[in-house]
Amino acid sequence: MWFRRRWCTVGHRPSWIVNDRYEWVWVYIAVTPNSGKCCCLLLPYVDTICLDRFLAPMREEWPDERIGVVLDGSGSHRGDKVAWPQGIVPLPLPPDSPEVDPAEQFFRHLRTFSGMCANGWQTASSRRSTK
Repeated sequence: MWFRRRWCTVGHRPSWIVNDRYEWVWVYIAVTPNSGKCCCLLLPYVDTICLDRFLAPMREEWPDERIGVVLDGSGSHRGDKVAWPQGIVPLPLPPDSPEVDPAEQFFRHLRTFSGMCANGWQTASSRRSTK
């Protein structure tokens, strides 16, 4: 906890106790490139236990498929603690190679799209202000 000031009448500024807490959630997602079908879970951590929890429903979603899971160098992806279900194959990426990581490509496109939306909004706002 820490103290934050709040707006009050002139000369009177009582402290206001603030307890900022954040809860994080991590998106685990697998997508088939051909059909776009996906398996998605929201989990509380990025660790080996959550990766194991994600691999089981992914195996259920595609029971007869051989699945390659592309992994970056995260600590939760490495080691002998991950229980890889039969038919799911880890495909580790080389170190320091974000250009071949499919997730990075997704975020690159997302940043481009968000930039287009922001530019469109600015253009629309300037058109309204000139009328």
